[in-house]
Amino acid sequence: PPRGPPPLPEIRSIHRGTVARITTFGAFIRLEGHADGLCHISQLADERVETVGDVVSEGQRVWVVVTELRENNKISLSMKLVDQDTGELKEALDDFNAAPAGRPRGPQEPPPLYSVLQGTVARIQPFGCFVRLPDAYGDGLVHVSQLCSYRVENPDDVVDAGQKVWVKVVELRDMNKISLSMKVVDQATGEDLDPANRDVPRGDGGGG
Repeated sequence: PPRGPPPLPEIRSIHRGTVARITTFGAFIRLEGHADGLCHISQLADERVETVGDVVSEGQRVWVVVTELRENNKISLSMKLVDQDTGELKEALDDFNAAPAGRPRGPQEPPPLYSVLQGTVARIQPFGCFVRLPDAYGDGLVHVSQLCSYRVENPDDVVDAGQKVWVKVVELRDMNKISLSMKVVDQATGEDLDPANRDVPRGDGGGG
């Protein structure tokens, strides 16, 4: 009888895998007992990687952690979060998941409107990136139009998961949703480039 698809690995589980194939955007890793997962080029190493083949080669054994299970049973992996000598996590995985397991997300105090904070890019989506804010404020969204002063087609071109960025709180929406902007903050110094808040998107009732 035809066999069904292989079972999905647990999120946050660590695996010893084999590099099955290399592409320009990352490496597909064969996981024993599971389907192949993708380790995106931004997740190969702590330093910025220009060419995947500089870091891994086909057939190489590597340690990976499952960071995300996406639609159609696609598995996202990271090598840089795992110590390649010991197979142990370098840091807790909370920064890479919207709702860490085992910690209930109670109502959170939102950060002050128009405050400037340094956060960590947690997840990248086609429409922007989610940034994990300090002091348990949770995640805020930097819309693709707020990433930088020029037009951005693909947020991946501007930010990497795990990258530290400066953001400004430009809107606090219902359900504790936080809208952020990177383009109005100097990414080198954290200086607010728009102290009069002229450049921020105005929601209903946002007077000036």
